[in-house]
Amino acid sequence: MGQRSGKIFKEIEELWEIPILSSYGKQRKKQWSAYQPGEEEIWQKELQKQEEIGKMIEQNDEIESLLIEELAALPDLTTILQMWEIQQLGNIQDWFFLKRFVIGFMRIIRILKNNSFLSLLTKEEAFELEEIIATLQPKAPITSSFSLLDGFSANYETLWRRLQQSERSFHSLVEKRRRQMSILLGKKSNHLGEWSWSKQDNEIPKELLEELVLVRQTQWESIYRLRETKEEQIRRIECEKQRDGLEEEAQRVLFGLYQRCNPYRENLSKWGQRIGELDFSFAKWRKARSWQGVRPNYGQKLEIVEGRHPLIERELQKQGKRFYPISFSLGQETAILVGPNMGGKTVVLKTIATIAFLSQFGFFVPASRCSLPLFSWVELIQDDTTLSGLSSFGSEMSQLARVLVSPSFGFLLLDELARGTNPNEGAALSIAIAEYLVKHRFPAILTTHFPEVLEVSGASFYRMVSHSTPLEDGFSVLFQLTPMEKGEKLPQEAIQTARKLGLPEDILQNAERLLESRREE
Repeated sequence: MGQRSGKIFKEIEELWEIPILSSYGKQRKKQWSAYQPGEEEIWQKELQKQEEIGKMIEQNDEIESLLIEELAALPDLTTILQMWEIQQLGNIQDWFFLKRFVIGFMRIIRILKNNSFLSLLTKEEAFELEEIIATLQPKAPITSSFSLLDGFSANYETLWRRLQQSERSFHSLVEKRRRQMSILLGKKSNHLGEWSWSKQDNEIPKELLEELVLVRQTQWESIYRLRETKEEQIRRIECEKQRDGLEEEAQRVLFGLYQRCNPYRENLSKWGQRIGELDFSFAKWRKARSWQGVRPNYGQKLEIVEGRHPLIERELQKQGKRFYPISFSLGQETAILVGPNMGGKTVVLKTIATIAFLSQFGFFVPASRCSLPLFSWVELIQDDTTLSGLSSFGSEMSQLARVLVSPSFGFLLLDELARGTNPNEGAALSIAIAEYLVKHRFPAILTTHFPEVLEVSGASFYRMVSHSTPLEDGFSVLFQLTPMEKGEKLPQEAIQTARKLGLPEDILQNAERLLESRREE
């Protein structure tokens, strides 16, 4: 998002931890940004993709586990495709990854086959995928493994069998001499075919030493191995020659595969990107399921029906309380929320900001219904201090100055603006800022404790009503927004709130006397 509220974004960072499965999905996540005005069609297509995934899984819940399994096992082709660009063939493991990718890709396509909206291939590309699979699997049945013994070259198979026979004969000859020497030395060799001889051991007979080679020596022991015989040398060299011949044939086969598969390099890269998009959408859908998200629709104004804040709702549940959803509507206008301290104004702002954020980033949102436009930025300005040393008031003004000069279309939320300065100047600034927002038709929501702000012409005013109701399994916490009538006064419930929180009664009674005397004046 061009500009965003760092604090609120940090607070809900947990909601952005989506369960990506593939390397392509991780690459797609790195490019993640908010949808901007003008991208409504792309935004809605992304949301429809998630909706279609949900419908498929609702009809057949096995699809979810199948998709998870295939996406998690899908290898990354970046390395081999980069090699092909510079005409390098890659090794057997690279070709195994290629085959595993195309087989896994084919399986994912079959999982999605009944949903044309989620299709990952055109008809022409489907034929090309079949050609690649046929190239990498000359013999039936189709498997995910890869070996040059799978019918790519009869000559390779002949050379491989010949080498296996020669190596078995050579190792058998050496192993026979090793066993005989172990008997004569009275010691077994280690896994490397070496014998350790310490200074406490008897000396090795001279006739046996002639058949051994000193490999290394320390102050405590000497390490020996068999001296190679002429016959062993001949057989070893023959094995090396056969191994070189086999490698030459392997390179010839791989070059042939490269020539047949390289023309599809661009499509293979494209298919990987599509897998990344699918994985990314699938992850967002699974994450939004945890808060029972619904698809937000495009609308000219913000409309939230029964919206919830997933993290606040979860925290209240831990306390045995139930979060009652919030409904709110806002056009290209300024709305001012008033209510007592701890009356839920900040919860409402955070809930609306969170829903706007989630929607802008292509999530289903925690609400029964939601529609809104795309904003260039969403900014929630709260009482805060910054590392630059600014006071809470200075921080608010700095953030506000930045967003008010932005030429782009944004959504501004201000929580108890100017509470950190003296009341007279705070009230004057609040009125001036509210009038500015009304004049410039800013989509904005302000909460305030300054009664003077209620006189701003052209704004919409709402009163916050909140209360807790006992339930069998705890309490419900109700936050309700009620339109204010003209001339209605700002609620004054600070003393009652302090009483509920346990402030000493003599202080509260003194405060009530002082308040009454000021009213009489």
